[in-house]
Amino acid sequence: MIWGDYSLEDGVRKSVCLDDLLNIHLKGNGSELWLAYDRNRELPPDINDEDDADHDGGADDDEGQASSDDTDHDVHTIDENQWTRWRLRSAKPVISLSPAFPNLPFVVHPEHNYQLAPGAETRLFMRIPVAVTVADKTDNNLRLTEINAVELVKTWFGTFESGEVCYWVKTVASLKVRPEMVRAHRCYCPVLIRNESDDFLHIEKICLRVERLSIFEKNGMLWSDQMRVVHKGGDNFSDLTVDGRPPAEAEGATLLTRPRNPVREGIALRTFKALNQLPVINMF
Repeated sequence: MIWGDYSLEDGVRKSVCLDDLLNIHLKGNGSELWLAYDRNRELPPDINDEDDADHDGGADDDEGQASSDDTDHDVHTIDENQWTRWRLRSAKPVISLSPAFPNLPFVVHPEHNYQLAPGAETRLFMRIPVAVTVADKTDNNLRLTEINAVELVKTWFGTFESGEVCYWVKTVASLKVRPEMVRAHRCYCPVLIRNESDDFLHIEKICLRVERLSIFEKNGMLWSDQMRVVHKGGDNFSDLTVDGRPPAEAEGATLLTRPRNPVREGIALRTFKALNQLPVINMF
């Protein structure tokens, strides 16, 4: 795994690779950090399950997650304009790399559109691509930047009258965890949905508010805490609560990242795409 701390004394260079997708290059130059990144190959955010199953670097191997500080790495071939220089307070900075959810909610969809009967509940697992947070551990974990593991597409979620910008990702929401689909750049997010309205709940699109979720790690796999969504009908708003601990499938997991917005309960937000809402529209 690439998550952890990297000492960057003067002249030290390190390069890490996430899932054969993203290369991050770090160089120490006194009190300066030099940072650059590039992508091995462009994979769109709507990787389907068949493509994922065939992708190198699956759950049972560590390729694409190696760290290297040798001097003949591609770090020498990075274009000068790709480097960003950070003047830090420590003469011997320790740079921390950790996973984080990107800064907007995600619109995802289940494997099949279906109806949830009044009083019924279902538990879905969603695989969300993470970002890499770069922080200076020697300066109280000062956050320097974030780099998305994959290029993300923005969309609009809501109605003509009200809505919000989200990321669109064509990763399915499934009823069970599939070990063959585990990837280092994706986090499994369990969501428990309960329909407390008097009508069937039509689940076609789900807005997952990742800013309220933590990220945990167990055996090389990323997990979020479970989000509970209670739909009560009316104007399509749902009550959200977050457990704040690893799900049962990842008992004993290590906390890597706390949520951007740590509010765990008392939230009423639009979660499901109603029949009269706008379709998902790609934005630029």
